[in-house]
Amino acid sequence: MKPTRYLHIRGTLAANMVYTMRPGYESDQPSRVEGDEQYRLLLLDDAERTLIDAAVQLTALACGAARTSAAFRVRGCIPLHPRAVAYELRRLDRRLFRCAIDDAPSIEHLHAQSEKVPGRLRCTWQHAPHQRVTYSIVARMASGRRFTVARRLMHDRHDVDLARIPAQGSGELLLVVNDGVRSTEVHLKTFELEPRPPELHIVAPAAASKWQFGQPISVQGICQDVEGRGFPQDSVVWELDGELLSRGRLLTVIERPAAGKHRLSLTLTQAGRTIATSVDFVVEQPDLHYEEWLRLMHEPELDTIDHHAGAPVMKRPAPSREFDAGPLPPSSAAHTTRESGPDIDTPLAS
Repeated sequence: MKPTRYLHIRGTLAANMVYTMRPGYESDQPSRVEGDEQYRLLLLDDAERTLIDAAVQLTALACGAARTSAAFRVRGCIPLHPRAVAYELRRLDRRLFRCAIDDAPSIEHLHAQSEKVPGRLRCTWQHAPHQRVTYSIVARMASGRRFTVARRLMHDRHDVDLARIPAQGSGELLLVVNDGVRSTEVHLKTFELEPRPPELHIVAPAAASKWQFGQPISVQGICQDVEGRGFPQDSVVWELDGELLSRGRLLTVIERPAAGKHRLSLTLTQAGRTIATSVDFVVEQPDLHYEEWLRLMHEPELDTIDHHAGAPVMKRPAPSREFDAGPLPPSSAAHTTRESGPDIDTPLAS
C-alpha cells in the first residue's frame, strides 16, 4: 500500500476575491493549517464529484483584522486522491479558482558527482525545456529530518556545500521537481556528516556595547549542538577579564563592573575539548550626577567606587560646611521670631 501524499496549496487572495496561485508542492507529510470554514479546498474527480474537502487558512498581508485586510495569504493542505483530476478553492458556494491536477513530473538522466574540494557535491541532471518546472535539492537524514538545501532552481546543476547542513550522521540528497502543483522526488547521492562540536554564543551583553557606570549587566549565553538542541550547562564557565564570574549556568549577572573596557568569555569543556567565545564591552566613567547621587544616598561606595585592583579610587570628600550654621542658640519663646505670612501672628516681647 502506497503512503498517502498531500498537496500543499499556496496563493494570495485580493479583497475583490481574485485568487493568484503561487507554487505549491507535494509531500508525504501533512502541514498544520488553521482553517477558515468559509473557504474550502475541494478535490474533484472527472465527474465533478467531490472526493475530499478541507478548510484553508487565510492570513492578512497587511495590518488589521483578517476580515478587513486588502489581501490575504492562502495556505491549504489536502490528501491527494488517486482519482482526482482537479481542485477548486471556494468561498461558501462561490468558486474562486480551479486548477487541473496532472501526472507527477518526470526527471531523466540524473547524475551526481563529487568535487575535488572536500565536503562539496556537484549535482547535475537533464532539464526538460518544454516542462514548466522548478527544482529543489533536499537533504533527508537517517533520523527522518529534512533540510531544503536549494529551492526553485531553473537550471540543470547545483553545488551542495555539506558543511551548511545543520545535522550529523548519514543521509541522502534528493532532487525534487515541481510543476507548481505536484512534485517528484528522486535519489541523487548518499553522504555522511561527521560529528561536529556544539556551538557557543554570547547573547548579552552585545559586542562593543557601552554601559553606564553603576548599572548591573545581565549576562546570557547559548550552548547548542549542530541540530539546534540545547546542551548541558554543567561544564560552562564565565570569566570576566580572566577572573571567574560564574560556573555551571548560562544566565548570570555582573553586579558592579568597573569603569573601562572588559572582556567577557564563555568556555565549554567536553570530552577533553575546549570551546570558547568572548565579547568586549565598555563601562563608561562615573559622571558628577552619579557621584552626587551617592552622596545624597550616603552610599559607602563613595569611599571606593572602583573595587578592582589598580583602578583609581574616589575618596569621600570632606563634609561641606557651606550650609552649616553651627549650634543654635538657646531658644526662648518670648524672644523667638518666626517668618510669617499674612495669616500668622508674630509673638511680641513681654
